[in-house]
Amino acid sequence: MIRIGDKITRFGKDNGPADRDVFQEVGSGIFATDFRTVATNLGRSRYGSVEGPLVPKDDFELPGQTKHGAVVPLRGDDWERLAGRRAVSVDLVAAETVVGVAPTLPGDVAARLSDGRTQRRKVTWDAADVSRPGAPEVSGRVIGTDVRVRATNQGTTPGSVTLTTPYGSRTVTDVAPGRQAYQPFNARAASIPAGAAGATTAHSTSTAAYAAITCG
Repeated sequence: MIRIGDKITRFGKDNGPADRDVFQEVGSGIFATDFRTVATNLGRSRYGSVEGPLVPKDDFELPGQTKHGAVVPLRGDDWERLAGRRAVSVDLVAAETVVGVAPTLPGDVAARLSDGRTQRRKVTWDAADVSRPGAPEVSGRVIGTDVRVRATNQGTTPGSVTLTTPYGSRTVTDVAPGRQAYQPFNARAASIPAGAAGATTAHSTSTAAYAAITCG
């Protein structure tokens, strides 16, 4: 099934005496009881016996005699890995709370992709340290295996730092004294080997090793 506007469209197959074959229904919600049939015998005139169905968002042609397993659904991150597209950076998020109460953080963030587009991505947040007053930094992880790099300005004046990994780099400007620059780098892979990340300022470069990572 798929949501189109404010309606749910679902497809099924009926091999019974009604001879509807692959049919389409529309209703007001996933669990609604008002679904009505709007089409039957989908694809029969063109392909003959039709199995399915899958619901792609884009038009495409199926080869003749398409059977079970001929079309394989992919998760969004799998498709992007195969297409060579990845998230290169995400927008920072700010929230206010009181001591002892975890902040309310959004379930998704704006991610800038390697093809120049911006897309909302789901994010899983680490626990925030709200045990004392201050401005704690909270890390989050966007879908997919990634390397997260954090650098703290231990000087007395604002500065810029370039965070670098084998999966990309990002320069963060005007990092205030005592504050941190943070960036996740998505490897678009289920596992990555051990490696090193670096942080470079106008005065020095520091590196830190990380262990191999496996997602799931």
